[in-house]
Parts: sequence; C-alpha cells; structure tokens
Amino acid sequence: MKPSEFDIEVPPPDHAAADIAAYIARLPEPLRLPLLMKYMEGYSEREISAALGLGVPAVKSRLYRARR
Repeated sequence: MKPSEFDIEVPPPDHAAADIAAYIARLPEPLRLPLLMKYMEGYSEREISAALGLGVPAVKSRLYRARR
C-alpha cells in the first residue's frame, strides 16, 4: 500500500492511555473525527457517513486508516 497524507508513525501497542490519547490527538481531523464518533460516541458507520457527508465506504476506509 502506498503512503498517504494520513500516515503517521505509531509505536508498538504497549502504551498507557495518555500515550494513546496523544496519538489520537495527532491524527488529521478527517481520520480523528470518524474514529472518535465510532468508538467514543457510539455512532454507526451509517450515522457517521450522514453526519460528515461521506459515503459509508469512505467512513470505513478512514476508520481503518485511523486504527492502523
């Protein structure tokens, strides 16, 4: 997969909650918003799609890239 403008370097997963929050804060807004809406607010992918004016496939892609 080719690098994108949204790629950031993420260390291994053995971090404290503060470290994870810092990495989430560093995500570009197009990746951060769907991630927070899904996992912090409990919105479905369809609801995120409607709220952000994106297609469901775009939301799924952004969630994947944000988690990665």
